[in-house]
Amino acid sequence: MRYPRFLLAAPASGSGKTLITCGILQALLDRGLKVASFKCGPDYIDPMFHSRVLGTKSRNLDTYFTGEETTRYLFTRTAAGADLSVMEGVMGYYDGLGGTSTRASAYDLARVTDTPVVLIVNCKGMSLSALASIKGYVEFRKDSRIRGVIFNQMSEMLYPRIRELAQRELGVRSYGCVPVMKDLHLESRHLGLVMPEEIEGLQGQIRRLAREMERTLDLDGLWELARSAGDLEGQAPDAEKNLFEGREAPTVAVARDEAFCFLYEDNLELLRRMGAKLTFFSPLHDERVPSADGLLLYGGYPELHAGKLSGNEKMLESVRRPSGQECPVWRSAAASCICTGRWRIWRETRIPWPA
Repeated sequence: MRYPRFLLAAPASGSGKTLITCGILQALLDRGLKVASFKCGPDYIDPMFHSRVLGTKSRNLDTYFTGEETTRYLFTRTAAGADLSVMEGVMGYYDGLGGTSTRASAYDLARVTDTPVVLIVNCKGMSLSALASIKGYVEFRKDSRIRGVIFNQMSEMLYPRIRELAQRELGVRSYGCVPVMKDLHLESRHLGLVMPEEIEGLQGQIRRLAREMERTLDLDGLWELARSAGDLEGQAPDAEKNLFEGREAPTVAVARDEAFCFLYEDNLELLRRMGAKLTFFSPLHDERVPSADGLLLYGGYPELHAGKLSGNEKMLESVRRPSGQECPVWRSAAASCICTGRWRIWRETRIPWPA
């Protein structure tokens, strides 16, 4: 089937990928398009920004955790209900496993999903030299799939001349520039960006950025690029089937709040499709874990809420004994599967679990 799509990548982290991705998502929404978004790799925070714009959950695509066929399937499953899909790359375009491989890089995702790529180049402190960087990325791999470029932090006066040179000397189409907007930026901390709810007036900033991008970016060209993407299909993994037909399904309690928020939406969807019933609770705000057959404690920033978490003594006691009986607990980075006498879900399903 045809799934209009493109991937936004960059030469390095800190190039403005997430902010520009959010601005483009908002601008496309303002045009009345239904958009799906995806983040390359094991990133929990950037999809939260996408979700704030779209009002629906963004998904992760990670060619390390899933095989090529499953990666395509996960993409098509979500993209099926959208007019077009926007993927955001990770780190530098070719940066993959171990720092010396392209495996699991944004380039690898573009290859696996046969997706055209737009390179975002941060031009702070350079002008013509940006073309040398672009040339290197286009030619580093013969199948780079880089079809165009967006010049970030570039003067609007300089841009027309650089655009012409990019087309004439590199044969690369420019999809516009993003001028310097000093009051628009996303702060970072360990593990990545700060959380969306920590940024005052974020939605207003994104809407303002979208209006600016409507003026300075070639959104019609990006829509044309998305529609140029070839057909794609993916096969669901054999393990994605209900294990409890005709039997009582297990209930899994999932911690989810400001402190425990690092999770993949496709993990939860996998559990549902395999028959589990999910119930969510907040270790910060609730007093006890709901009655369940298993407990999932994903990661996040619990250290930022240590005082409140440690002071919620009723919740601490409830986590120790979730249902007043023996109950399996899966913690981030602590186990590979969840098991009880009634049910079992293996990691070998190849659906990504949190790192």
